Amino acid sequence: MQHKKLQGDIESKKIGISQKGGGGKWKLEIKEEVYLCLFYWRKMLTFEVLGLHFGISKTEAKDTFDYWLEILRNVLPPSLLEQLEKHDSDYPMAIELLTEFHLIVDRMEQPLARPSDNQEQNKYFSGKKK
Repeated sequence: MQHKKLQGDIESKKIGISQKGGGGKWKLEIKEEVYLCLFYWRKMLTFEVLGLHFGISKTEAKDTFDYWLEILRNVLPPSLLEQLEKHDSDYPMAIELLTEFHLIVDRMEQPLARPSDNQEQNKYFSGKKK
């Protein structure tokens, strides 16, 4: 819904001789564009790498991200940090909330340079790989 409204606003502001809906077509479907944004937020890749991954140019990847960023910020609930940026007075309440809960981190195992010392190696040994 927000996407169609934004598209209508963009079309109404266009000045030129092209017909409505004219110009270059987007190379990605809507679901792929949204996935591009979510993928960017998760991995924080450069737009050049993001464009290569989706088969588009880095400029088109950046334009797609910028377009959907506005829509997704209106649709998705803001994070606690974004709320604090707008209202500094909520900072004590956020600290209280954060101390009441356990933090769960979603992370992947990252490769580390293997230390030469055996005791030092044991600190980083996960036991998952034999």
